[in-house]
Amino acid sequence: MNSYPNETFETESLFFRRITVADAESEFEMFGDPEYTWFLGRTFSLEHIQKGIQKEIDKKIFTNGLGKWAIISKENNETAGSCGLVKVKNKDDIEISYFLKKRYWGKGIGTIAAKILLTYGFEYLKLPLIIIRVHKQNIQSINIALKLKMNFI
Repeated sequence: MNSYPNETFETESLFFRRITVADAESEFEMFGDPEYTWFLGRTFSLEHIQKGIQKEIDKKIFTNGLGKWAIISKENNETAGSCGLVKVKNKDDIEISYFLKKRYWGKGIGTIAAKILLTYGFEYLKLPLIIIRVHKQNIQSINIALKLKMNFI
């Protein structure tokens, strides 16, 4: 692991820790569901998700403080979803991502995750720019971006 000041994050109701291959089943609950992944145009198998997480770990995606975190509900110790601060493929941009299980939608968790990652990215990593890419029909994610006063380009 890196020596960045916040490899884990915590709020009153949530705990954020680095994602591991053991989180693949939780990720599959989201990414194996066609209703959930409509904006991606496909679903993903459990094996694909396991290999993807391992590949990210092997490629040292967690270097320079970037990476992905599991979002844990303190209420029931269940993984509510995941979030990330990652480099956009084939670009220099750094992007925030957040994915929540359906039963955690509408509880403000996406906003909390994005706000934590923005703070971490700007204050600790000293990133000059952080983006959120949102599908134009994903109203919930658009609302999160608006709450965080992100600019649309």
